[in-house]
Amino acid sequence: GLTPKEVEIPDEVIEKTILEYTREAGLRKLEQVLATICRKIAHRKTMGKKAYPIITPEILQKLLGAPRYLDEETDKQPLPGLATGLAWTSVGGEVLQVETNIVKGKGKLILTGQLGDVMKESAQAAVSYLRSKAKELKLPLDFSEKSDIHIHVPAGAVPKDGPSAGITITSSLLSALTGEPVNQDFCMTGEITLRGRILPVGGIKEKILAGVTKNIHNVLIPKQNTKDLEEIPKELLSKINVYPIAHIDEALPLLFGKKYGKSHVSPVSLTSIYPEEHDEEIIEQKKPSRTTKKTTNTKVQASSRSSITKTAKIKSKTTKASTKTKKK
Repeated sequence: GLTPKEVEIPDEVIEKTILEYTREAGLRKLEQVLATICRKIAHRKTMGKKAYPIITPEILQKLLGAPRYLDEETDKQPLPGLATGLAWTSVGGEVLQVETNIVKGKGKLILTGQLGDVMKESAQAAVSYLRSKAKELKLPLDFSEKSDIHIHVPAGAVPKDGPSAGITITSSLLSALTGEPVNQDFCMTGEITLRGRILPVGGIKEKILAGVTKNIHNVLIPKQNTKDLEEIPKELLSKINVYPIAHIDEALPLLFGKKYGKSHVSPVSLTSIYPEEHDEEIIEQKKPSRTTKKTTNTKVQASSRSSITKTAKIKSKTTKASTKTKKK
């Protein structure tokens, strides 16, 4: 067997194990993988081979082999037609990128990446909305007639569906039509209507945690999903700015800059999400410290003593004066 002193697995190695070797909603597979690591170390010990007192990422790969799961790298280079979205899966949140190309054609809408019916409808809704706002957004009025639109979501072997990519597809398509890149420090989720409203979606907690894991600093969510932020631990939510939006027009200044006006949407403050903790902090600040109490008590006692001393002196002088008067 092994003692705790004979093997140490740092936190970063456990995180690597979760991301590259287990990927499940529970902990059963993680327990099995950690048990495999311990058995292999114990076997090396019995065979008289060199032990591994501290497991490093390199040693982890020697023991478990090549990673079973590899995340696709999120392209942070600002390219026209590229937008970053958030998706919910059975094993948690995922960051996915939507790519759009505009080519000469006859108005075809090409959708690839194993998209489900709901996601295809989101793409159709995005095209219809931008067609209705073409003049306002300074787009070619006939872009849907003289061009083919190709929307692709990478990782084509993985089926994808759901309405939450509506805002991402719209942003990607607008970027491709204008040639203006989307701010790659933003990820987003939300269903879009033909009028541009952003409707609530599910899996907000898992999606935002995925954004934090990918080191993305800003996220757009439907305004009606603000209540779901209470489920996210404060220490994780403090690492990302959450912008609640009700309409796509509120998102455009954040994603494309001043070209579409000034943004009037501010990130959600942590005090509005965790008001009880904020109230407790205020109460703690208002409470006088023990040192202050002791100092105050000491000052009161000292002033009391001095007043008593002064009174005693006055009485003494009065007594002496009355005695002299009697003698006279």
